[in-house]
Amino acid sequence: MGSEVVWWTQGDRPQRDNESGPWTLVRLIDNDNNPIKPNNFKVTRYRAGVKYSAGDRVRMPNGNVYRCRDWPATPWCELEGYAPGKTQHWRDAWSRVN
Repeated sequence: MGSEVVWWTQGDRPQRDNESGPWTLVRLIDNDNNPIKPNNFKVTRYRAGVKYSAGDRVRMPNGNVYRCRDWPATPWCELEGYAPGKTQHWRDAWSRVN
């Protein structure tokens, strides 16, 4: 009989860069359930003033990932007043991915 590590966890959120945790990445999908190749899934830290393109993904300090919306909302993604998850207007420029 082989040994197997099994544990129960609560409150551990899946993280793409944590291979030692309880979660394993199986596949990435977009909002329409289409597969995304991992090399196309670039996530950077959000910074106000950076010119983002539609579809760009950013990670906020709390671990949430957001996608810059398509035109005509795209220009708002760089404005601090639309910072993802932080202001009352963030949904006008960003959509939450996770």
